[in-house]
Amino acid sequence: MLTLAVPTHAVSVAGVPDTARLAARGGADLLLLPLHAGTTPEPCDGPLAARIGACAEAASIAILFTYAEACSGNTHLALQLVQADGRATANCRAAHLSAAALEAGASPGNWLTIARHKGLRVGLMAGLDPLAPEVGRALSGLGAELLLGALVDSPAVVDPAWHEDTVRALAAVRALENGAAVCFFGAPGSCAVAAADGRSVEPATRDGLELFRVPASVRRGAVPRSPELYRRLQMATEPVGE
Repeated sequence: MLTLAVPTHAVSVAGVPDTARLAARGGADLLLLPLHAGTTPEPCDGPLAARIGACAEAASIAILFTYAEACSGNTHLALQLVQADGRATANCRAAHLSAAALEAGASPGNWLTIARHKGLRVGLMAGLDPLAPEVGRALSGLGAELLLGALVDSPAVVDPAWHEDTVRALAAVRALENGAAVCFFGAPGSCAVAAADGRSVEPATRDGLELFRVPASVRRGAVPRSPELYRRLQMATEPVGE
């Protein structure tokens, strides 16, 4: 069983220490932290990562946070996982971005990430990755027991217009098709968790946090795949040149 904590209100970088302490006091194993205040793009080992790492270590709780990652002249919408001892152990870049984010200068990532946390294999997603079934399928196929996705659409402003019912439905579908627990989070109050059988996990609210107890180590048989059939269907719909 894994307990996830998600703020019910926007949290700035300055507010992270208090939020981390409250989450740890509430029994959470992992704080999911969408940083809604726009931040200057930084490397994955920059000052922001160091600051969040120090907060995690001081409160003895792991933190998964969103940020704008600067790398090789590009800006990525990214997630970073920091363990309770302050070590950063995983970084994920959104592979799917909206046209608006691309026009604003964001660059999509070109790999998928599975992190280790509390003995679990955790598949990470950001941006529009949760909307692409292939992402969750690839991560679960590699053994992910929990799919964690930040429903964000811009490296600078983490405030998507996702309706609560939409987030819950999406989490349930991804859980059912992949046989793994799912958690999608974004704007304050926009978080949904589904067990591996697709059933919603209801939160307890305490100290400005939603606390979800997730049976993340439970996996169910996913729907069998027929890649050869899909390949034939794709070939049949490809336009034929004259």
